[in-house]
Amino acid sequence: DIDTHKKWFSSKIIDSRVLFLIAVYDSQPAGIVRYEIGDSHTTVGVLVADGFRGKKLSPTLLKESAKEYFKQNKLPIFAYIKKENTASVKAFESAGYSYHKQEIVKGAQSFVYKLELNDHKK
Repeated sequence: DIDTHKKWFSSKIIDSRVLFLIAVYDSQPAGIVRYEIGDSHTTVGVLVADGFRGKKLSPTLLKESAKEYFKQNKLPIFAYIKKENTASVKAFESAGYSYHKQEIVKGAQSFVYKLELNDHKK
């Protein structure tokens, strides 16, 4: 529900271990990339706004946001992608992420893709 989401968002936006980046395309907010910084790695999440889906923006959002992330952080970035989500796999691969391992996340077979500090410069 919306109240639960508002509470979640409010807690994340002030958390010093969360980096939120808003993507702007043609002066419009086009998406969000969120980095949750852990002890051994950071987890990334990307959301493209409804009106901007299908434009293949995710790889660019992921590449550009990784540049910002790595200015302040050195931990590798992990992306958890449901096995059947081939569009996300392609987007992360296009952004320079490489396959790391497979694991079950919240009951779903998932791929874990990884980006290291030196990978984003390629």
